[in-house]
Amino acid sequence: MDKWKQVKYTMEDALECIIDYRGKTPRKSNDGIETLSAKSVKMGFIDYSNCYYISHDEYKRFMVRGFPKKGDILLTTEAPLGMVARLDKDNVAIAQRLLTLRGKQGVLDNNFLLYYLQSSIGQGLLKSRETGTTVTGIKQAEFRKIEIEIPPFPIQQQIAGILSVLDSKIENNAKINHHLPSPRSATDSSPDIRRGKSVSRSSARRTFSLQLLSIVSKIGCILSSNAFISFVAGAGTNSFSKSRVTMASKTAPFALRFNFSTTVSAR
Repeated sequence: MDKWKQVKYTMEDALECIIDYRGKTPRKSNDGIETLSAKSVKMGFIDYSNCYYISHDEYKRFMVRGFPKKGDILLTTEAPLGMVARLDKDNVAIAQRLLTLRGKQGVLDNNFLLYYLQSSIGQGLLKSRETGTTVTGIKQAEFRKIEIEIPPFPIQQQIAGILSVLDSKIENNAKINHHLPSPRSATDSSPDIRRGKSVSRSSARRTFSLQLLSIVSKIGCILSSNAFISFVAGAGTNSFSKSRVTMASKTAPFALRFNFSTTVSAR
């Protein structure tokens, strides 16, 4: 299969909007609109227990630089730099140290952007433009200058779709394992379960990863192996140790051999 042609863009050119509330702090309230800060955004998910509230009137007064939408990508700009998650609801406020990103239709898919920024490539690009000493971060002006090489829009959607399936299955499996009761037999092969502990998110991901390889291998019908390897092998700076995996798919005419790593978020 012929490789697609990757196109280079700056973030400024690839994004429809970059919403930044740097330098603005809303007045807090006991209830009202959920307001997210850098503390709320973890790698791959939003921790709503770390949000605060502002009144509806304050929301109208404060949110003058743009309104976030469900599906937008949130990026922490400092303390810490580089946490990335997808916004899963409307009607939230965004406070300091967060950028709200929305890709241009037909140029940059939001879900692809999510995984790209989580990858070692994306994290490296962010780090290359960070400034500061005690607390490092990236300014909006520097973020806009970041150059990314991306495949055509339909290929982005295919890549993001497959990685999203993986994430969903891993998430569901983690939830199931977390609620499993301790077995009565002391001969169970899992040390965590033998000790009566909940299975951790990372353990669940490791256990379930082999079952997901058949899904990943089917991407060979769509993508060139080299491009997919470079993208997925670097997917996540908080990934579990890479294992040498050989995958063969009934739907693909070849086997893919690469270091496999899925994004792991310590929750």
